[in-house]
Amino acid sequence: MIRTLAFGLPRLGPNREYKGLLEGFWKGRLSQEDLLRGLVEVRANLRNMVEAAKGLRQRLGG
Repeated sequence: MIRTLAFGLPRLGPNREYKGLLEGFWKGRLSQEDLLRGLVEVRANLRNMVEAAKGLRQRLGG
C-alpha cells in the first residue's frame, strides 16, 4: 500500500495562508479577531481537502 505525506500542509495551508495571517497580525494589519477567523477558515479548508482525498481513495478502491 502506498501512502502519501503532505509535510507542513496542515500547518501552512496549500498557499501558505497560515503564514500570511500570522505575519499580517505581527505587522498590525490584522486584528486578533481577524487572525482567529482566518485560522478557523484555513483549518476548515484543510479538513475539506482531507475528506475529499478520503473519498477519492474510496472511489479508486484503496
